[in-house]
This record gives sequence, structure tokens and C-alpha cells, in this order.
Amino acid sequence: MSDTVLVRFTVEGPPVGKERPRKGRGRHFYTPTKTKIYEQAVRLAFLCTAKRKLDPPATWVRVHCFFRNGRHPDPDNVLKLVLDGLCGHAYPNDRAVNSSVDLVTDADRPRIEVEVG
Repeated sequence: MSDTVLVRFTVEGPPVGKERPRKGRGRHFYTPTKTKIYEQAVRLAFLCTAKRKLDPPATWVRVHCFFRNGRHPDPDNVLKLVLDGLCGHAYPNDRAVNSSVDLVTDADRPRIEVEVG
């Protein structure tokens, strides 16, 4: 991955992992509300920082997860949620980017810090 950071942003609050789709009435599937809200928070934080869709698109994403001590979601699920939240804005498809996730426990301030390049 190149070291050139195009956009760096933070989403405050406890990191949320991507939840599995749920089966609703009528056998249709839906995305859980908690997942939708956090994806929107990621997208909004990106757009507030970048001000626009990236052109050329990003080629990598790094996510740093800061958790308080105790239980936390799987960092890979947090990464998936961030990648889905940025899809269409930082890059056209998350299959086109390299990604990594780091985990920090016992943080005073739970959050995610995202670097896009």
C-alpha cells in the first residue's frame, strides 16, 4: 500500500461491526438498523472531510479500531462495515481496494480512525 493519504477521518463512539442480514416478514431480507446507521456515519464523516467523491478512486483503506476494555465486535466486521460505507464515494467497488484493520483495546475514547489513499 502506498503511504499517500488522500483522506483521514474519525467516527466517534464505540465501533460497530457489520451485522448479518435479517429475514423479515414475507421472506425478504433487510440490513439491521444499527448497521445502516453506522454505515451512514462513516459515509458522512468521509464526505465532510473529502467534500467530494474521490477521482481517481482510492486503492487502499486502513481502519484503526479503538475499544474500551471488555467485549467488542470482531475488527474484520468493523472493516467490512467501513468498506461498505465508503463504497461509491471513495472507490466504485470494495473489491478494488487493499484494506487492513488494527485493534487497540483499553482506549479512553472509543472510535474508529480511517485513512484512505
